[in-house]
This record gives sequence, C-alpha cells and structure tokens, in this order.
Amino acid sequence: MTTNMNTCSFICSGEPCCKTQFDSTGGDGYLALTPRYPAKVVPVQLSDLPAKSVIAGAGAFFASVGDVKGEVNFDCCSCNACCAGMGSVRQEISGSGTAFFAGGGTVLQKNLAQGEMIVVNSGDVLAFEKSVTLGFQRTGGCCTMCCGGEGLFNTTLTGPGLVMLHSMPFQKYRAAVAPPQGDGGGGGGGDGGGGGN
Repeated sequence: MTTNMNTCSFICSGEPCCKTQFDSTGGDGYLALTPRYPAKVVPVQLSDLPAKSVIAGAGAFFASVGDVKGEVNFDCCSCNACCAGMGSVRQEISGSGTAFFAGGGTVLQKNLAQGEMIVVNSGDVLAFEKSVTLGFQRTGGCCTMCCGGEGLFNTTLTGPGLVMLHSMPFQKYRAAVAPPQGDGGGGGGGDGGGGGN
C-alpha cells in the first residue's frame, strides 16, 4: 500500500488530497473497498467507450484499475453550471482501464443513440460519456415550476453515448436522514416548577 498525491485540479473536483494505491506483489490478492455512504459501486470499462472518457459529478469517482487518469472538467456555460444540476466543476475520467463510480439508490445505465435525449431530475446524474451533451429545460409553466415539486429545471442528456443516473445522490441521502430541526425552544416543564400545596 502506498499513498500518492492527487493532482491539484482533481482535488478541486471533490477528491481528497491523497489517494491510496494497492499493488499485488506476491500473486493474486483480495481487496475490499466501500464508499463513504450507502451506495452501489458501478464499474465502467473505459476502453469499451468510443470516447474513452467520462464526465462525472464532483466526488463520484471511487477507484480504478489499470490506465485511468482523473482530471477536473470545467463547464464554462454559466446557464448549464447554474441550471443543469452538475455545477461548473466536474470530474473527467479517461484512459483504457476500469473506473469505478459510487452511486446512491438505484443506478441506471443507458446507451443513448445519436440525437436521443433523456430528461432527468436535476442532481441525479452520476456520470456520462464525453460524447453526450449536457443541457437543461424548464419543468413546465409557471404553476408547475413553482408548485409541482420538481423545481425550475430538469437536466437533459443528448446522445450518443453512455449515461449513468442514480436515484439517491449523497446530498439527497444526507437530507433524508438528517434529524428534523427543532424550533429552538427549551422544552420547559409544566407550570414552571412552582411548589404546590
């Protein structure tokens, strides 16, 4: 086991400063890893993808085997950065090895055809092949946007290429299990503790 420094750019995309590398020196060995929250680990063989590169949300990268390089990817479109659900700083994972991603809840993988588009709840995109185009659209009219419970915008992904979606991203999981906020009151006792007869 050795520890290496991540590149400065990869740190900006939600990865820790250091990464641990495991090498087998005495033959085959067994290694068990787990994500930092209840999640599924999804392998992607990068050499099987025509683009050999995947764009992922900040912190989505979990581990890799073989020739895999992690870098930061900037979305310079301010509209996409604000409304498409992935922000302006993302991860770009490329190479010919196997990359593993941590996705919460149900994980869906779909290969989009040329021009095929899928509309996704904003924030539920785990990763997508670099050949896929990220965008957004309004969830509907003013009443739907304000009262429909889906927010103002949905994310769009247009093929060709692989897309990966997850139903319980870490932010949604954290909100679901967070204790309810109290009203800040002291929870006093009855009649104020005065002595009766």
